[in-house]
Amino acid sequence: MQDKVTLLREKWAEALESGKYEQCRGMYRSGEKRCALGILTDVAKKYGFLTQKQYDEIDTAGLENEIVGNYSGVYRVGAHNDRGMSFPEIAAKLRNGDYDK
Repeated sequence: MQDKVTLLREKWAEALESGKYEQCRGMYRSGEKRCALGILTDVAKKYGFLTQKQYDEIDTAGLENEIVGNYSGVYRVGAHNDRGMSFPEIAAKLRNGDYDK
């Protein structure tokens, strides 16, 4: 059985690759748009890692503490998103373990 972080990262990568989301920068959500971390919060809520209240109040520290434990890669994902990296590029880095280094 996959551990929580591995399962969540896989679902996150799938969502990033899905084409369902329009990308925004500098914030988790802007209307229907999401940044890569905003997609993470959507996925985390969908799979029961976050309650609705946590989802509504989440910030970067909350992402680390509530969803992924001490996974420092989450900060690099946000930086890559805000610097213009596409969702498929971010998903590829997640799958390749680039954020684990």
